[in-house]
Amino acid sequence: METVSSPKHRGTPILALVLAITTILGTISTATMATAATTQVRLPGLTITGSQTGPWYTVALGASLARGTGATQQSLDYVNRVATAESRIYPGLVVKNVSCGGDTVSALLRGDRCRPAGQTQLGNALAILRSHPGHIAYITIDIGADEVLPCISGTTVKLTCVASALAEIRQNLPTVLTALQTAARGVPIVGAVYYDPELYRWLLGPQGRAAALQFPRLLAILNSTLESIYASSGIPVANWQAAFYAQDSSQQATWQGVQVPVNVARTCEWTHECDTGHLGQNVHANDAGYGVLAATIENVLTQLRQDASMPGRSWLAAADGGVFAFGSARFFGSMGTKPLNAPIVGIAAAPNGNGYWLAAADGGVFAFGSARFFGSMGAKPLNAPIVGIAATPNGNGYWLTAADGGVFAFGSAAFFGSAARISLTKHVVAIVASPDGAGYWLVASDGGVFTYGDAAFFGSLGSRPLNLPIVAAHVTPDGNGYWLVASDGGVFAFGDAQYYGSSAGLKLTSPISAFLATLSGNGYRLIASDGGDFAYGGAHFSGSLAGRRLNAPIVAAATP
Repeated sequence: METVSSPKHRGTPILALVLAITTILGTISTATMATAATTQVRLPGLTITGSQTGPWYTVALGASLARGTGATQQSLDYVNRVATAESRIYPGLVVKNVSCGGDTVSALLRGDRCRPAGQTQLGNALAILRSHPGHIAYITIDIGADEVLPCISGTTVKLTCVASALAEIRQNLPTVLTALQTAARGVPIVGAVYYDPELYRWLLGPQGRAAALQFPRLLAILNSTLESIYASSGIPVANWQAAFYAQDSSQQATWQGVQVPVNVARTCEWTHECDTGHLGQNVHANDAGYGVLAATIENVLTQLRQDASMPGRSWLAAADGGVFAFGSARFFGSMGTKPLNAPIVGIAAAPNGNGYWLAAADGGVFAFGSARFFGSMGAKPLNAPIVGIAATPNGNGYWLTAADGGVFAFGSAAFFGSAARISLTKHVVAIVASPDGAGYWLVASDGGVFTYGDAAFFGSLGSRPLNLPIVAAHVTPDGNGYWLVASDGGVFAFGDAQYYGSSAGLKLTSPISAFLATLSGNGYRLIASDGGDFAYGGAHFSGSLAGRRLNAPIVAAATP
């Protein structure tokens, strides 16, 4: 993206978003790390081995955000910040930034002003990837916003133009991603979706506020298009939209002593849009903003490594208390040979992966491995049976939920409310904790979703007809979306959760009873009551119990 000096000629939200994204990516055209001879990197449970001597490389594609526009120095843009963090894992990491300010997805394929005629950004990237086989650490790409820039004039958006631009993105971006994946098989690629720099308009008075509230809707259209394309290619996304609270105008924050919506405050704090004397003249991230963008990408890369280090790591729990470990998961014990007052209905993994809890319908809780016992409802009268358990992020507590929506908190788990006093159309079937432990979602069998604490609402199926009831749910890594799964294997994605497929059209031997997502959110597994395992997206299949004789059906599953 290019910085525009006059608000009159600036692009609208989409352009701003694009510009911001491009800036976030930052520019690095020269090596920023010293070359190292080491070609093998060891992580807990994971060994990355290069096929040749020499340094590691990272390739950045994109527009002005990828060029680092708005950062006070190159080392502070997002590309270099991520490279600095990743150099601890990839010795001698060298940054190759082929981005060009103002580039569209089409320009990646056809050429731009940043290189000689006959060359393209994608072509340059592919040449680098092919020149260093086995030594590409990761690839970042943020592109697409400039495609819609011509469609915006002030606060006016030409919808037919936007539709055409989105069609262009849908046509060309998959080609770019396929080429990258083919040239660097197995190399992590991280895409990005944008924040909304146009929110600065909130500071311009009543008319500005009205306009500012409209721009997030346009941003959501662009970002959902990009997310869908990345998901189809199995590529995880750095959610800059969520990191900047771009869609959150309900919470309040303070900017220079004034109460404003939190998305407006973050835009002012992390971009140049609200710079003194230059209001609305620079959509790019500032140093603080680039730090946020970099941290979001780094988090995705970290989660991808965790996925790779423990593919398919999970536990399945049967109604009789039997526990079955898969992948690198260890078996820490079960209730399979012990008498139970009520069947097991849920399992929650200890965050460190060295233990788990089982929950019974009568509220009994059984702890194994490093999982500690913090209390139960086993000896207390219940208005409805317990149907699920969720652990706190630090492993120092857990929640139980009952079919009537009652919630019971133990240990460090805080109580944020329940649905026990609500007249429910259908009973609750699951509780899902927010990533920071400051809230949770309750999910009903009709697809109704109830939020508490900092858990946000992204939609539900409560008013939609379902072929079969919802039986499980899972939150995305950043807490800005969730999946619901039905017993016929139907999968429903909300917020930033991506759809990777379902088993709804398959002839299942047994109904689906549990759902597991990868740590990075780039895939998931559906677990059937006979122990069958169906993997989608980036999820790894590591075996199943299908075909084995079970004493009781599988009712729940968990992964660290």
